[in-house]
Amino acid sequence: ALGGPIKLYFDARGAVSNLRVVSQEEDDSEPVHGEVKLHVGAVGLNFRDVLNVLGAYPGDPGPPGGDCAAHVAATGGGVG
Repeated sequence: ALGGPIKLYFDARGAVSNLRVVSQEEDDSEPVHGEVKLHVGAVGLNFRDVLNVLGAYPGDPGPPGGDCAAHVAATGGGVG
């Protein structure tokens, strides 16, 4: 079992089976002005993510799992 922070990751496009959960380094830094630090509790895999993993999404969709449920852990200045 993975302990601590995790992320969705794939190293090759072409099949949804290439998508896996891997450990992620803990980020102990404080947010800077305009940033918010989130503690994510759940991640959604949507159709855009599936197309991304399959290599069928036009352009750069970003990393998979961008849709999430989280709580705000810390805020930088100017966030309110």
